Amino acid sequence: MTLELLRTPLHLSVFSRLSASARAASYRTLQELYARYTDELREEIETQAAALDWSGITGALCASMSERETLQAPMALLDGFARQHIKVFESHGVLVRDAEQVGFFHETYFDYLFARSFVSAQEDIHDFLAGSGQYLFRRAQTRQILEHLAGTDRDRFRVTVAQLLSSDQIRPHLHDQPTNSSMPFSTAGLPDHLEHLVSALYEHTVSLPSVAIDSCERIVQHAGKEMGDLRTHRAADGHHLISAVLRLYRQSPQPERIRCLDIIDLLAQAGAYPLTDALENER
Repeated sequence: MTLELLRTPLHLSVFSRLSASARAASYRTLQELYARYTDELREEIETQAAALDWSGITGALCASMSERETLQAPMALLDGFARQHIKVFESHGVLVRDAEQVGFFHETYFDYLFARSFVSAQEDIHDFLAGSGQYLFRRAQTRQILEHLAGTDRDRFRVTVAQLLSSDQIRPHLHDQPTNSSMPFSTAGLPDHLEHLVSALYEHTVSLPSVAIDSCERIVQHAGKEMGDLRTHRAADGHHLISAVLRLYRQSPQPERIRCLDIIDLLAQAGAYPLTDALENER
């Protein structure tokens, strides 16, 4: 998993900053890599500057950037913090200054820190999105928040996905985030979180958005054969997935119905349980 993750230059750069013992561990996602990087970095920085306010500095920047929907903030925002503490952040490569503006070393680290703070504070992503302009800046934030929930709070993740998918207050370009392949189920992370997404689709009580078909296709690509093996927990996922695909078939126009039938064919080839009984009930 780690080798696949490190094919991306940014990920390799972050990995190279870890201690030798941390580099010996396995990482499936960028979120896991950032979590370890942050823990080690924060410990090192706070050792050098005991009174340094990590949460205050990063929190102020994340809040300002999110509110202004930009990846930089005015240096004046940090006037309330000791200058030597800001310089410690800069010397460790966490913050990058550009004249009177400052930002994190990469936009994905801002997204990670924002999501971590957002989830820890028990904020509601639906209310957050409904109360904002829902422009493209919110897409990455939405992906990171859902990825963080998928990794830390399964029940809350499922409830949140169902809420976002069913809400008429959420714009279409954000509706696809709960089922988008890049969030929270990247090629590396999908196998570990697959059951959460399947459950969320199954528990969704109103019409599923058409983008849910994309998600069903990716799920079958990753775990189709296992869904026919009763010795694995994927068999239960198969039951939930079959239910979601049949619901999509019933509610969709002809082009999407054809895609649903293609998914059913793949499930049949995998021997997914209990496809035969489900199809009989559809007659």
